[in-house]
Amino acid sequence: MAVKGVDFKYDGFFLLLQYFRIIVAINWKRYHSCAYPLHIWTVVDYTTTFIFRLLMFVDNGLAAGMGLDLGWQQRYQLFYGRIVVLSILVLLLYPFLLAWTVIGTLWFTRSRNCLPEDGQKWGILIWLLFSYSALVCIACICVGKISDAFT
Repeated sequence: MAVKGVDFKYDGFFLLLQYFRIIVAINWKRYHSCAYPLHIWTVVDYTTTFIFRLLMFVDNGLAAGMGLDLGWQQRYQLFYGRIVVLSILVLLLYPFLLAWTVIGTLWFTRSRNCLPEDGQKWGILIWLLFSYSALVCIACICVGKISDAFT
């Protein structure tokens, strides 16, 4: 059943995450020469990003349902659902992704010469740049929303 205002189309981002996971899984044993577990870092980072994105879709669906006037019981139920989802995103996943990205950057700079292939070095570097960009964008949006709430 489709919810008005919610677009759950398949996203190429999910396909890209699966591709990266497969590449890491194929070269899993080659990472053992590294001083730091970059293979574990990438899998945890991809999985956390996937969960973050999935929860954002859930929040989008809950927000679209709140626009309908279905009675106070259902409005509050959707509102509390959004509070739970946004709390998980803001209080757990965002700080974890921020710290995990910094850890991954430190590990990558200290052991980038041990990666199995040159392409993976660029893949991890691009993923780190993407992670920092996404974290900065989310932080700016949150600051903008908070400043709008107080003005």
